[in-house]
Amino acid sequence: MDNRRTDTVNKGEYEIDLRFFAVVFRKCWLFILLAAVIVGLVAGIYTSLFIPKKYSSTVKMYVDPNAQSSSSSFNNTTAEALAEIYPPVLRNSDEFARAVALAMAKLEKDGEAMFPRWTYTVENGVEVPAGWSRVRSMMSTGISDKLFYITISSEDPREAYEMAKIAAAVAPELLNETVQIGVAKVISQPVLDTVADSPSVPRNSVLAAAIAAVLVYLAFFLRDLFDTTVYAEEDLVRFELPILGTVPSFPSGDERADAKKTEKEEKA
Repeated sequence: MDNRRTDTVNKGEYEIDLRFFAVVFRKCWLFILLAAVIVGLVAGIYTSLFIPKKYSSTVKMYVDPNAQSSSSSFNNTTAEALAEIYPPVLRNSDEFARAVALAMAKLEKDGEAMFPRWTYTVENGVEVPAGWSRVRSMMSTGISDKLFYITISSEDPREAYEMAKIAAAVAPELLNETVQIGVAKVISQPVLDTVADSPSVPRNSVLAAAIAAVLVYLAFFLRDLFDTTVYAEEDLVRFELPILGTVPSFPSGDERADAKKTEKEEKA
């Protein structure tokens, strides 16, 4: 009998045991392997050729509990609490984004703008950077080991590095003026990144291969699960059909001839 399904029938409900999962896997493991390899390779090639690489530069800062502060009760606990407040302050500060964008627009090399996409205009004697909201999309902030950091990501490693340097110069002064409690100081200056942080070709390949393998197995599993073909008496019970009789299996003429031949050889 076919062991494709379980022998357990409980109150007319058909149950699946672990053998069913194993049987399905034995039938489709080759398809799973092929799908995983092909999809993984395609994902790796696509990631490598068509997804833009991004480089990151990070500046790390801390709150100095020993620096002069307007608060007489300033201590290490207060400094750690401020370290959690500073990142969202920077993320939501229009003044910070404008200051960074304006500084980027003013960077020059050999008398020309270092990054032409960063520009500014002068309105009523005030310098107004264009596209300053772009700073937020390139910036991420967070906390690590009681330090807070600003990470700038860009497809141009030099742009990420220069912007991170500007952020390192602008952020402490802005935070000290805005929060007015504690003193933010830079503890680690950004460095020029020479290796792209994203995308990760191995990670994307493995993830795509895993998804492909799961989908292939699921397709075979559902196909067998909802297969209404009768393979054994247990299937008749499942469909609540009466068993009228069974047809015995007889060997074919060739099989009988082979059996007789084998029997003669053994006797000889």
